[in-house]
Amino acid sequence: MIEVKKWDDLEKLEKEVNGKRMTLDEAIAAIAKRFGLAPFGYVCRRKVSIERFLSQIWIACEHKLVMDMDHEEERQYSIQIVESGEMAARSVRFAKEKFGFDLDYSLESLDKVETILKRKNKRMNQQELAYTFGSYVGEVMIRHGNGKWVHSDTTAFAVELPARLGVWPIAHCYDLMCGKIKAAPPRAPIGYLSVWAQIVLAESRYKSQQSESVAASS
Repeated sequence: MIEVKKWDDLEKLEKEVNGKRMTLDEAIAAIAKRFGLAPFGYVCRRKVSIERFLSQIWIACEHKLVMDMDHEEERQYSIQIVESGEMAARSVRFAKEKFGFDLDYSLESLDKVETILKRKNKRMNQQELAYTFGSYVGEVMIRHGNGKWVHSDTTAFAVELPARLGVWPIAHCYDLMCGKIKAAPPRAPIGYLSVWAQIVLAESRYKSQQSESVAASS
């Protein structure tokens, strides 16, 4: 059996399955082993390519979202790994392993994230990329802006900065990939995301200073 160590090894698994030298169950077991999980049975492929299917299994295993989780357990787990910064840490490892980028939680590193988001990636859908790297963007803003993750039953993950300024980095990354942001069309030069973050952080600082001035004068 092929030993899976990194993301690019999925190509080897795909060739083995397509060449009928390995079953899907064996490929899934190889991925599960990579993350220290017990092998689990065949999962319905649902009309996606073997390449996409194996990448979905990889992501599920990496997130430890093994297939017997119910919706509430999965939601609570997602909250835990985002708020703890673990999802951002995983995006750092993934960026290095898959794209060769070093992410250091600087505002400048958001240019590298934007480069990744604008690439066409067959193995990850847009929601997966937005969740992965939007968590990193949010963590950068928290570290530079003294913010925190907030969520509710009806609201997606948001970062709350001082002066009650809220932003939604995961949703923002998704809109960026989909070309929904007028200031950053798909063919625009890289640099929007880092500038956007700096503007938001500057606005937060300004509003905080205004609030402090009002409080001091009253």
